[in-house]
This record gives sequence, C-alpha cells and structure tokens, in this order.
Amino acid sequence: MSSELKILNTPAEELTVTGDLSGYMQEMDFNNLGEMLEFSIADLLKTPGFTYRCLQDLLQLLHENDCEHLLKPAD
Repeated sequence: MSSELKILNTPAEELTVTGDLSGYMQEMDFNNLGEMLEFSIADLLKTPGFTYRCLQDLLQLLHENDCEHLLKPAD
C-alpha cells in the first residue's frame, strides 16, 4: 500500500495529531483522514469545532506525509 493510501486509511485514533484535531474527527465521526478530506478546507472551517489549530495540525500532517496535494479546492 502506498504511503498516501496508508495515511488516508489509517484509523483516526491512530493518527499522530493533537487532541484538537483528534477530538474534532471523533466528534464529526470521521473514521480516517480520507473521509475528512472529502471536504474542502473552507467547508471544514464552517463546521463547529474545526479551529485554526485543527487546520494547522491537518496541514502539518499532510506536509509530513507529502500529501498536501490531496486537499480539495474550495468550490
């Protein structure tokens, strides 16, 4: 499995992210990063609980795994 697929399919509770992003993913019932990335950053920022700290952590996680290109553009 490619590293990209691996990070997208890793269960949310196994990701190395802060409590903010982990809590948000759990609250929104995202099972993995792939489900979360079905939404654009603009849409995520409109949801309750997705803070700029969550955004920062998400961007860092994607950068560390060379997956920034997986971000969905805003509509």
